[in-house]
Amino acid sequence: MNKILNLTCIVLLAFLMSACDRDTPSNNADTQVPSTGNPTIDNLTKKILANPNDPTLYAGRAGAYYQVGGYDEAIADLSTALRYDSTNVEYRHVLADIYMDYYKSSLALATMEETAKMFPKRIPTLLKLSEFQLILKQNSSSLETVNKILTIDANESEAYFMMGRNFYDMDDVERAIGSFQKAVRIDADLLEAWVFLGELFDKKDDRNAIKYFDNALDIDSTNLDALSGKAAYYHQRGELDNAIAVYEKTNRMHPQYSNAYYQAGLAFLEKDSINIAYKQFDLATKMEPTNVMAYFYRGVVSEIRGDIAGAKNDYQQTLNLSPDFERAQTALAKLK
Repeated sequence: MNKILNLTCIVLLAFLMSACDRDTPSNNADTQVPSTGNPTIDNLTKKILANPNDPTLYAGRAGAYYQVGGYDEAIADLSTALRYDSTNVEYRHVLADIYMDYYKSSLALATMEETAKMFPKRIPTLLKLSEFQLILKQNSSSLETVNKILTIDANESEAYFMMGRNFYDMDDVERAIGSFQKAVRIDADLLEAWVFLGELFDKKDDRNAIKYFDNALDIDSTNLDALSGKAAYYHQRGELDNAIAVYEKTNRMHPQYSNAYYQAGLAFLEKDSINIAYKQFDLATKMEPTNVMAYFYRGVVSEIRGDIAGAKNDYQQTLNLSPDFERAQTALAKLK
């Protein structure tokens, strides 16, 4: 999900803060309700008993349920909130998100379609509808919604971003590039658009990919997608020292991200830096104990180092995780 969807989390927290800050009347302060084990939910339930016609309280409790995976309860509370305040667009956005996270995508889409009919010129609603249509692979409908947005505001950067996302998914590289470039010309802080441009220029084998990844990193130096894309560009072209520098930066900023250790291990292996490669693969297995390839390549390095027992153990662990991995089967059989 991009930042359009993430805004709803902020909305939920706003509901929750608003609800929690309300004063419960003193004559209901000791109201006993069955405990759910969640103090926030229980407190909101007491407030609802004291103020049963207040939609913000139901919306707040919906947010609390949503945060702990209580989708049915969240849906019920938001439905109640909407009975009291049927035109509250934010309630409708959050309800659609809950449906989507609950794998009820048809209800999520229907909710956004209905909301867009109620607010046909509200750009955040149309953007969200376009995004849901994109998620559900309805690219033509998503692009149609984008075009509606552009008739309202021809300089809406997020609309061009969504246009680019659709063309990206449709493998229409040139139109995707044009859309993302238009988006960043309007709003240079659209980090995700820079990352997609980096990926697309990487596919074109165009060194401008590095510039686009760097533009994203200028906005957020810790962005994992931009770091990974930049490192992969260098690695795939044999610029191993540059790739390793980015992997090491990634490891410093995301020490639990196993893939950067694994990829760095491959780069060091290509440089014949065997001992360092081993350490990188070892770290990858510690960060992600199910990283099949890290175990396999740690076994390869162990075999090169003459540690046959270690190699056997790693090949066997590879097969424990992925029994049909033919290269591990062959390597283990050779050692036996």
